[in-house]
Amino acid sequence: MKKIVFCFLVVFAAYINAADIDIVKTGSGKTSISIDGVSGTGQQYKNFMYVLKRNIQISGWFSIETGGSAALSLYGSQSGNSCSVALKNRATGYMYFSKKFTSRTDEADLAHQVVDEIVKSVKNMPGIASCRIVFIGSKSRKKDLYVADLDGGRMFQVTSDKKPCYAPKWSANGNDILYTSSFKNFPDVYKIDLKTRKRERFIAKPGLNCGAVYSPDGSKVAVVLSKDGNAELYVMDASSRKFKRLTQSPNISEASPSWSPDGSKIVYVADSSGRPNLYVINAIGGQPKRISFHGTENVTPCWGKNGEIAYVSRVGGRYQLAVYNPQTGENSVLSNDGADYENPSWTPDGRHIVVGRTVNYRSDIYLFDTDGDKPIKLILQSGSWSAPDCSK
Repeated sequence: MKKIVFCFLVVFAAYINAADIDIVKTGSGKTSISIDGVSGTGQQYKNFMYVLKRNIQISGWFSIETGGSAALSLYGSQSGNSCSVALKNRATGYMYFSKKFTSRTDEADLAHQVVDEIVKSVKNMPGIASCRIVFIGSKSRKKDLYVADLDGGRMFQVTSDKKPCYAPKWSANGNDILYTSSFKNFPDVYKIDLKTRKRERFIAKPGLNCGAVYSPDGSKVAVVLSKDGNAELYVMDASSRKFKRLTQSPNISEASPSWSPDGSKIVYVADSSGRPNLYVINAIGGQPKRISFHGTENVTPCWGKNGEIAYVSRVGGRYQLAVYNPQTGENSVLSNDGADYENPSWTPDGRHIVVGRTVNYRSDIYLFDTDGDKPIKLILQSGSWSAPDCSK
């Protein structure tokens, strides 16, 4: 029972909460941009402009200004699910792009496309506006699975089981979600196809099945199973469903695996030292290496495309957001604001981390900027929201 409780606990971490944080980012080094030149009419235009503005601010690269003082000017027109816009440098006249965008869904998706094009064209970085987040939430006391755009918009409830559920993770292609649920009264791994809403009991070995996460290429799944009596780390071939056991550690429990960007290694949590810490192991097996030595507990790692590992470290009685660089061996604690953090997830730009944040027993989901901007609250609906994972 101790091992099972440990495996579930490290999927989360403790919580707290503070006053709401203003969405408008401040700070130096941002490029000013005007969006006054985008015209349109009606409610769809208002929705488009709201999402456009919010996501430009969320990107962290720009400050929105009115009038003629902005360095960049976005202009054009929007109508329905299409828009034709151009982005120009006012000082030099350089045209970054002039393009027509269309969407099969709605004006929010249209705005996401435009913002991602702005970030790509000006900063040569991947945009994050079109990302989605999956998370655990409730508007009352019952926990279920939810999905929303990164900015918190177009949120919808995926499950209505009113059963405990844990650790949702996106598939490599962004179409499926893996998560652990007691839907059938046992902690099994389920897969949900978001297009069809079809749910499959994906991994259901005797005992505990938790922490399932696809490899970057989608060919394998790392998962923690207790089918042999102890919570151990396994890798499953996604096609054949055959398992390979990676750890052999009696009386030690593993949890929360996350793949390296190239799929060759896995970072995970184990209590080998008597407390939960981070270890790295080759995806084909071998001797694990401990990489966390600061804080009293280190849990819920996420290995980003930038090569760095975000995780939560208990420092000074709080669960703080931290980052480990495998190349330099450097650990950095990023948060120190009286909140408890849990389940960090890197965005594709390598700059931001989607993370659960709790103060005074109220849990919310925030976007944390490693460049120093203030965290942004993503889910604006009332409720309790935790355990986020960002699509890649």
